[in-house]
Amino acid sequence: MKRSGQLKFSFGAKVTVVGSRNARDYKVVKDKLDEFQIKTKLKIVSIVTCGYAGTETIARKWAKDNKVQHTMITGETPKERSQRRVLQTDALIAFPNGDDREMNFAIRFAMHRKKTVIIHSTTKK
Repeated sequence: MKRSGQLKFSFGAKVTVVGSRNARDYKVVKDKLDEFQIKTKLKIVSIVTCGYAGTETIARKWAKDNKVQHTMITGETPKERSQRRVLQTDALIAFPNGDDREMNFAIRFAMHRKKTVIIHSTTKK
């Protein structure tokens, strides 16, 4: 797991989740979101996605299961959606699997904005 940025908030975290549209493993996403809360000692108070299948659908289910607010960013161009979701949150958790330009842009933009970025490697060893 790679991490950049420093968390600078104390009441809870707004997190955007990006990743593979082919992801189906709820446990992997759940475990990383739970781990984020344990390591940062912050409760996730909001999940922001663009509503894509796979990782983002799983994150939306996690939010529902944990009674956490979910916000879906729709419309606009992919670049504008990525910028909006990053600007509305404190951290980005990524589950990359392949070369997704929109996800890669969101990661780079979050790093540029000094957001906390956690990249979970989904490759098997």
